[in-house]
Amino acid sequence: MNSGLFSHPERFMEEHISNVLELGLKFADNIENIEKNKLLKDILSIILFSHDLGKSTEYFQKYIKGNNSVNKELRKHSLLGAVIGLYLTDRYLKKQNIDNKFLLILSYILPKRHHSDLEDFMYDFTLDDSEIEALEKQIKSIDKEKFKKFFNNLIFENKEIFLFDFNEIDLKQIQKLLRELKTFVRKEIREKQNLEYYINTLLFYSLLLDADKSDVGIKTDKKILFKQQDIKPSIVENYVKNLNKQNNLLYKLREKAYNEIENQEIDLSQKLYTLNLPTGMGKTLLSFKYALKIADKFKQEKGKDLRIIYVLPFLSIIEQNYKVIENVLKHNNINVDTNLMLKYHHLTGLNYRDEEETLDYDSSRILIEGFNSKITITTFMQFFYSILGNKNKMIRKFHKFTNSVIILDEVQSIPTRYWLLIKQLLNSLSEKFNLYVIYTTATLPDIFINGRNLIREEGYFNQVNRYKIEVDLKPKTISEFCNSLQLENDKSYLFILNTVSSAKDVYNYLKERYPNEVIYLSTHVVPKERLERIEILKAKNKRIAVSTQLIEAGVDVDFDVVYRDFAPLDSII
Repeated sequence: MNSGLFSHPERFMEEHISNVLELGLKFADNIENIEKNKLLKDILSIILFSHDLGKSTEYFQKYIKGNNSVNKELRKHSLLGAVIGLYLTDRYLKKQNIDNKFLLILSYILPKRHHSDLEDFMYDFTLDDSEIEALEKQIKSIDKEKFKKFFNNLIFENKEIFLFDFNEIDLKQIQKLLRELKTFVRKEIREKQNLEYYINTLLFYSLLLDADKSDVGIKTDKKILFKQQDIKPSIVENYVKNLNKQNNLLYKLREKAYNEIENQEIDLSQKLYTLNLPTGMGKTLLSFKYALKIADKFKQEKGKDLRIIYVLPFLSIIEQNYKVIENVLKHNNINVDTNLMLKYHHLTGLNYRDEEETLDYDSSRILIEGFNSKITITTFMQFFYSILGNKNKMIRKFHKFTNSVIILDEVQSIPTRYWLLIKQLLNSLSEKFNLYVIYTTATLPDIFINGRNLIREEGYFNQVNRYKIEVDLKPKTISEFCNSLQLENDKSYLFILNTVSSAKDVYNYLKERYPNEVIYLSTHVVPKERLERIEILKAKNKRIAVSTQLIEAGVDVDFDVVYRDFAPLDSII
């Protein structure tokens, strides 16, 4: 018999919280740091259990049934869930004779913030008299018989760690404990600035968020969250064998680089790699091949799947690299559905296909935003905001990175002020979890050279000195520059300008003189049209291109002559 308490429209609380417990702990089973640690699993269970207990109040029950006139403050549920989480964790730790204030902090903060974003901890540990008064009213309103039925209907093996009576909760004692935790935050967390606190907060927060949102949002069988895809590294070999062989230096160097990657043994204790090769060496295929080798070795030795997450700075090269990997999969007769490979950025449609079925919008959105694919190709923003930030929506997928190979392409495109922070955070994540990082670029900043280089660089860079740089130090107006141009009919030209307006001016000038030969690229061109124009350039159907800097980061096009507006040396290189 159901409890009569609802967590969502037409969903009973016991069903939702049982499912959140199951999903959250199943996510955590893939994370060795939690999987083998009973203390952490029990605290995570308390957090998952308590997050929605505030919905058992009479005020929320009236509201969920359609009564919108219920007092807004009294129908809120997160603070009461946080208080219960803190009470249960404090009781649990005392029984185990464990002093761990950080776990107390997590058990309070995470239920409190599961519908909002994380904030500075210092602002969350103040419980004023008006909040205590509201909590007292909420607790008093709870139908104890219904709550007892809810508890009896809850599906969980270790329910004794949850068993409590609302009369046991002394809000004045909770208030005192929160003051102690605030002092701990100020003296320990703020002063020591230990990354462990940050990483563990995001980890537990993401486990709660993903379990909660997945249970509510995914209307299909939840097994889709744990569907494993086994892809062998040999698929790249099969694809490469089919490519047309060419008798030139560039092709021979590509072949040499591929063979170096192919013949390397995998050491799973090595977490950080660099792939620093000149443009044109096929870094997309090489890094994908090595990521598959790591994932295959991990599956053989650990019995678990690793995700592959390919991270790029711009939409134009996301489409380009997605196509390369899609071609590899299709060449091997592999059905490319969304469960296998996902392309995700802010313009991605929310259609999730699993085998032949396209899922409903809510299920698709939850699965896509949660990076629920074997291979995900995404932007710097999606990845870095998920490991560096406080946003609920972004942090939700943090735990997915704990068993993954991250390919960071064109890493030099990250603003320099973030380099040290990103390096330290990725180093810490790789040490703590099964997270492997491959930095790949033709111009790798020294600060990221902190792992094993997959290729002996000297055998490549010194053989592809294919260009010379001429520097004109005399400033020119756009008009003077255009009037000085003398383009040869048998050569192709690329013009890279620093601003959209200057790029338009140069384009308009050239368009008048070469009406059928010039094409324009900038972020003001909608992405679909921009990608079509890049394909035209790749096919060499236009010999003159005018662009902003968007073309610099890995867009696969060739020109005989490049004119570059005033720029720092790394952009020119």
